[in-house]
Amino acid sequence: MWSKLAHSYPVDLFFGCLIPKETRPVRISPVSKAEAKRERQKQWRQMREERRSTLSQVTGLDVSQITEMLLSEERWDAFEEFFQAGGSRRLLFFYQASTSSEGTTMPAKLLITHGSHECLRGVCYIFLRVTEKALTVANIANEVVFQQLDGSGGNLVQSLVDYFEKLVIPLLENMDDWGTLGKTGQSSDVDEFFVGVRRYLEAMNSARVNMDDKIDLSTEEESNLVAQLSNPNELPNIVNSFESMERLNRLVQKWGNEIEKLLNQSEQIRRESDDIGPSVELAYWRGRMIRFANLIDEMRTPPVQAVIMALQYARARIIKYWRQLDNRITEAANEAKDNVKYLSTLDNFLGSFSNATPSKLGQQIPVILNAIRMIYCISQHYNTSERVTSLFVKITNQLIGACRHYVSHGVSRIWDLPRSVLSARINECTQLNRDYQEHFHRVRRKLMENPSGKQFDFSETYIFGKFDIYCSQLKNLLNILDLMDRFGALNDLKLEGVESIVARYKTLCDNLKKHNFDSTEQMKKDVERRLNILSKFRKLEFCQMDLDAKYAIVLRAFSTELNNIGHLYEQQKVDPPIARNMTPIAGKIYWARHLFYQIDTPMQHFKHSCPDTLLTPDGQKCVKQFNKIANVLVHYELIHHQAWCRAMEEGLVGLSASLLIRSPQTEKLLVNFDVEIWQMTCEARYILKELIAEIEESEAEIPTLLIPLFKTFTDRVQHALSPGLSILTWSTTSVEEYMTKVRDELDALRLITKRASDILQCRIDEVLDEMAHTSLCDLPENGQVTLAAFLKITEDTVYTATKHLARLILVHNLCYEICQAMADSCLFETVKGSEVETTVSELSVFICLSILGVPRPEPSDSKSNSVERALNELIELIKNHMDPNQTGRLSTEEGYECLQHERRRGRCLECQPCQFFSFLNTYAQRNTEALVLCTKRTLEAIKSRMQINASKYKRDWSGQEEQSRVPLLEVSLNLAIPNVVMQPSLEEIQTGLQKAINLILRTSEGIKVWDHMILSQMQHQKELDRMAEQQGEDTMRAQNAGGSPIKPLHRQISEHKDVIKVVLQLNNILNGFKEEVGAFLKSRSKYSDLWNTDPQTCVSEFMKTKPILSEINAQMKHYLVSYQSRNMSAYSSNTWCLSS
Repeated sequence: MWSKLAHSYPVDLFFGCLIPKETRPVRISPVSKAEAKRERQKQWRQMREERRSTLSQVTGLDVSQITEMLLSEERWDAFEEFFQAGGSRRLLFFYQASTSSEGTTMPAKLLITHGSHECLRGVCYIFLRVTEKALTVANIANEVVFQQLDGSGGNLVQSLVDYFEKLVIPLLENMDDWGTLGKTGQSSDVDEFFVGVRRYLEAMNSARVNMDDKIDLSTEEESNLVAQLSNPNELPNIVNSFESMERLNRLVQKWGNEIEKLLNQSEQIRRESDDIGPSVELAYWRGRMIRFANLIDEMRTPPVQAVIMALQYARARIIKYWRQLDNRITEAANEAKDNVKYLSTLDNFLGSFSNATPSKLGQQIPVILNAIRMIYCISQHYNTSERVTSLFVKITNQLIGACRHYVSHGVSRIWDLPRSVLSARINECTQLNRDYQEHFHRVRRKLMENPSGKQFDFSETYIFGKFDIYCSQLKNLLNILDLMDRFGALNDLKLEGVESIVARYKTLCDNLKKHNFDSTEQMKKDVERRLNILSKFRKLEFCQMDLDAKYAIVLRAFSTELNNIGHLYEQQKVDPPIARNMTPIAGKIYWARHLFYQIDTPMQHFKHSCPDTLLTPDGQKCVKQFNKIANVLVHYELIHHQAWCRAMEEGLVGLSASLLIRSPQTEKLLVNFDVEIWQMTCEARYILKELIAEIEESEAEIPTLLIPLFKTFTDRVQHALSPGLSILTWSTTSVEEYMTKVRDELDALRLITKRASDILQCRIDEVLDEMAHTSLCDLPENGQVTLAAFLKITEDTVYTATKHLARLILVHNLCYEICQAMADSCLFETVKGSEVETTVSELSVFICLSILGVPRPEPSDSKSNSVERALNELIELIKNHMDPNQTGRLSTEEGYECLQHERRRGRCLECQPCQFFSFLNTYAQRNTEALVLCTKRTLEAIKSRMQINASKYKRDWSGQEEQSRVPLLEVSLNLAIPNVVMQPSLEEIQTGLQKAINLILRTSEGIKVWDHMILSQMQHQKELDRMAEQQGEDTMRAQNAGGSPIKPLHRQISEHKDVIKVVLQLNNILNGFKEEVGAFLKSRSKYSDLWNTDPQTCVSEFMKTKPILSEINAQMKHYLVSYQSRNMSAYSSNTWCLSS
C-alpha cells in the first residue's frame, strides 16, 4: 500500500507539510548520465541542508547537538538495517523527555526506535521505505517518505486523526490505479478497505472526544490535606478537626456536582438526525461506556479513596450521598457495557452496509433480525417498543443509504448508467425492501407462537415508511425513463411544424438530466404542498379522479408528520433551537408557534377542502393527535410567558442597585449592571413587536366585504395607538394603562370580527351556496321513467325545494344581524332615551322581517316566537350599547340615504350609509344569482340527458362514447293497424317537458323580492323626484318615467338571459328526434304481414298447395327467423333520451 502511495504521489512530507518534488525542465537536447547524476546530487544536497535547518528550528537544538545525540544512541544499528536491501521498512525518531529509575524527569533527547517498546510522549519523526531496494545517496529522495506525529501534551490521538483526515484518506480517494483490486466488477475489496479506514478514523475521533470529556476528580485545592491522609498517624487528628472535615466535605460535594452533571447529561433525550444509521447508536454507547469506566477508575484512585475513607471513618453524612452516586454510576456503566456487547453482535454486519449490494444485504437481514429479537428479549434497555423501533429505523436508514450508494455507484449521475443496469439496480433495491419486510413478519409470526413472551408490536409505518417511499421514488424514476424512451422518437421526427415541440421536449430532457437525482434519497414530501395540488384538481368540475382516496393518502402522511413533530418537541423542549440574537424566552415561544403553524396549516386545509376525510377512523385518530400536540404547544407557550412575567417583576430589583460595585477579591471597581435587565429589555421588544403583529393579523382577518363597514372599529384601534406615536415615551409611567387600552380595543375588534365572520361564512355564504346547488328535479341516474312519472318527480322535487329555499328568509335576517352586531360593539356610551329605543326597535323589526319581501307572520305562526325572541335580544343589545351619533344616520326608512346631498345623481359610496347600502345590495344581488344558478343547473341537467350530440365520434373524459348515455324517458310502441305508433308521441313529450320547465321556473313564486330592493327602488324614485324639482319639471312626469315597479322574483329568474337560453334549447330539443323516430317506426313495417293477413286464411291457402315436408319445414323456419329478428330489435331501442 505504501509503495502504491509513493509511486502515485512522489512527494516529500516534512513536518506535516507536503513539499512537491521539483519537476525537472524538459530539455530538448539529450543529457548524459553523468550530468543527470550531478544534477540529482545537487538537489539532494540542497534538500539535506533545508531539512537540517528545519529540524534544528523545530527542535530548538543546533545541528551539532542533534548529531551528538544520534551518535551516542545505542540503537545505531537501526540505521544500517533501514538502509540495507530488504531491511526494515521504517525508522522512527522520538524527541521527548524520559523518566529515570528514581522517578526524576530527564531532559528531552532524540531517540532512535522501531516504535515497538517505547511510549510516545513527545514528537515522532517517521521515515518509511516504499521498496525493498538498498538506499543510496542517489535514490533516497525517491524511495523514502517522511511524516511527523506530535504526541506531546496527550495530543497523539488528535495527531493521528489529522494524519488520516488530511493526508491518507485524500490520497487514497484520488488514487486511480489499484492494480488487480480495481479490475473486479464493483471493486468490493477497495470499498471494504475504505470502510475499514473510515471506521478506524471514527473510532479514533470517538476516543479523542471521550478523552476530552473525561472527568478529573482533582485534589489540588486540598493537596496538602489529602497528602496528610496517606499517613495513618495523621488520620485521627484530621477526623477530629472540624475545619479539615468541612474542607473534605466541600471537596466531595464538588466532585458530586461534576458527577451529577455527567449523569444528567447522559439521561437527557438525544438529538439525532433523521437519517443516521445504527453505527451512531453503537458509537454513542461505546463512548458512554468509556466515560463511565474512566469515571469509575478516577473514583478508585488513591487520593479519592483516601478522602472517602476519612469521611467514612468520621461517619459524615455526605457518605450516603456518595454511595448513591456510586450506585448510579455503576448501573449506568453496566447498562452501557451490556448495550455495547449486544450492539457489537450487529457490528460485523452494520459496518459493511453502506457499500454492500442489496443482494448481499438480503442475505444478512435474517441474522440481523434474529440478533435484534435476542436483544429485545434479554436487554434491560432495549426492552420497550419505542427504543427497538428507533433501532429498526436506524437500520432502515442504513439500508436506504446502501441502496443510494449502490444505485449511483461508478457514475457521477444516474443518467450516465445504461438503462438495463439502472433498471436491474432499482429492482434489487425494491426486492431488498420486500425481503426486509418479509423477514420482519416471519420473526413476528414466530414470536406469536409463544403468546406469553415479548412480541414485535412495533409500528410498521414508522419502520418501513421511509423505505417504501424511497422505492416508490425509484419506480417513478423508471417511469420517467420509460416516458423518455417512448418519446425519444421525437428527436428523429422531420415533420414540418413540429420543430417547436421537439425543441421543447429536448429542453425538458436536458433540464431533467442536469439534476443528479441522488435526491432519490429520502425526499420529504411536504403535506401542505400536496394539499395545494389536490385543491387545484378539486376546482376542476370535469375532473373524474378519486380525490377522497388521494386525501386519505395525504392524511396518513400528515399523521406521520404529527408523530415527527411530537418526537421533535420531546427532544428539543428543554433547549430548543432559537434564532440568532433572540432571547431565550422569546426564542422558545417563537419555536413553539413555528411547530404549531406546521401542524395547523394542513389541518385547516383538511377542514375546508375535505372535511369528510376527518370523519373517517384514521381522520378521527389524526384529529385527536393534533389536538393533543396543539394543547401541549399552547401550554408550553403560556408557561414560558408567565415565567417571563414573573421574571420581569423580580428583575426590576436590579434597576435599584448601585451603578458601581467593588470586587471583594480584587478591590477593583466594576460596573454593577445585571445582564438579565438587558435580556428582559430585548424580550419586551419582542412582546411589543408581537402586539403590532397581532393588530395587523386582526385587521387582515376582516372579510373583504366588511372592510368598509369595519372602518369604525379599526379607527378605534388606531386611536388607541395614537398616544404611542406622539405623547408616550419610554420614561412615561402610564405605559401599562396604554397597553391595557390597546389590548381592550384589539380584543373588541377580534370579537366583532369573529362574530361577523362566523355569521357571514356559516349562516349566509353557505346558505347561498346551498341554494345555488339545490336540485329542482331529481333525475334518475341508471334508469328511465315515463313522462307521467317524470312530471310527478319534477312536481314533488319543486315542492320540496320551495320549502328548502325558504331559508332565504334567514339569509337577509343574518345580513342585517351583521350590521347590528357591529352596532352592538359601539361602546362609546349607553343611551336609554325612549325616543332612541323606539327608533331602534322599529328599525330592527322592519329590517329583520321585511327585507326579504316576506309577509310579516301572524301571531299564530310557529316561527313568530323565535323571531320575536331574537328581535327582543337584538333590541336589548341595541338599547344598552348603541351610539346615537352613528346609528342616527343609518335610517332604514330613508333607505340609507346618502349624506352627499349635493351630488346630482347616484351615491358617493364613501359615506357610512352608502357602505351599508352597498353591502346589503351586494347580498341581495347574490340571492338572485343563487336562484338563477339553481334554476339554470337543473335545466342544463335535463338538457344534457335529452340533447343529441353533435358528433357521434365524440368521447367524454372517461374515454367512453356518448352512446353509453342512459336514456331519460321511457316510451312504448303500440300497434294501431295498419301502423306502428309511439306512445306518448313526440308532441306529447314536448308538451310534458314544457310543463316541467314551467314548474321549475315557478319554484320561486312563493318568495317575494327583498324589501331592500323595494327600498332601493323607492330611494331611486326620490332621487328622480328631487332632480325633477331642481330642474323645474313636473314631478308626476318624472315618476311615470322612472317609477316602474320591481318584477317578482320568479319573473326575474325566468327572464334572465342564461335561463332563457337554456329554455329555448329545451323547447326545440325534440325536433331533432323526429327523423330518427320516424325511421325507427318505419323499420317495423316489414312485419306488417303479421297483422294485415288472417293467420287461418294464410295457413289454409298454404295447405291447399299440398306442400311436402321440406316446404313446410322451410316455411316454419321463415317465421322462426322473423320472430327472432323481431325480438332482437323491436322490444328495446335507445334513441338518446328515449327508451322503448
